[in-house]
Amino acid sequence: MYSDKIAKFVFRCNEKSDGSVIKRLEKLFSHVLVDEVQDFTGYDLELIRLFLRSACSVELVGDPRQVTYTTHWEHRFKQYSNGRIREFIQKECADLDCIIDEQFLNQTHRNNQSICTFANALYPDFEPCEPSDVAKKRVDSEGHVGVFVISNEEVEHYLETYRPMQLRWSKNTSVNMCYPVMNFGDAKGLTFPRVLIYPTKPIRDYIKSGKPLYKISKKTKQAGVPYSETVAKLYVAVTRAIHSVAFACEAKDTIGIEGIERFSFR
Repeated sequence: MYSDKIAKFVFRCNEKSDGSVIKRLEKLFSHVLVDEVQDFTGYDLELIRLFLRSACSVELVGDPRQVTYTTHWEHRFKQYSNGRIREFIQKECADLDCIIDEQFLNQTHRNNQSICTFANALYPDFEPCEPSDVAKKRVDSEGHVGVFVISNEEVEHYLETYRPMQLRWSKNTSVNMCYPVMNFGDAKGLTFPRVLIYPTKPIRDYIKSGKPLYKISKKTKQAGVPYSETVAKLYVAVTRAIHSVAFACEAKDTIGIEGIERFSFR
């Protein structure tokens, strides 16, 4: 069986067996917990709806700003792709008793205020995420805190001094292989004291101009529907850091975003 057909297979089995699949789950489990729900698409959402209609207590957790991966490609419920799980619950599960809470987990224990401010600007339509008391009280022994732009000529010195995790879009990006490196998507869920990001051209242009990276939907005319893969991956990359985020750019590049500092050893 192809991996992207598993959810459809489960749904059809439940359908053909008069609900036996869900009935068995109800006998085995009192709770169903689903993480990273923003990545669910197609028949995954059919299964979510079946869970919600079951006797089990169901809790879904996710961040629609971090859609860097989808479980499979399926036309079913395509309108709820790109992390639009909230709309799915409201429209397709309107007859069910579901509570949507966008406040309880709206703090980060990882990022400081500078990083949060930069990340929040990527998704202006969303409720901003703020540092928790734990994050606010954290102290960096090296005093290098914030979001920075450094010139490509100083990258090697920066790597040697601060030892950040290098983050890149793909393996096609040239980096210093003497130091750890990961792709944006692979870094999801991880935490590092510092990150050094090698920006793609759209990201570099965003830093230079400050013009929004998110798309405007021709259908709804609403900003950020749907958000682009570039925004989601940049959001993930930036929010991996505890203390500092640095972008490797050309020395001549301007900075069009408030809160980003130009860093130099000179």
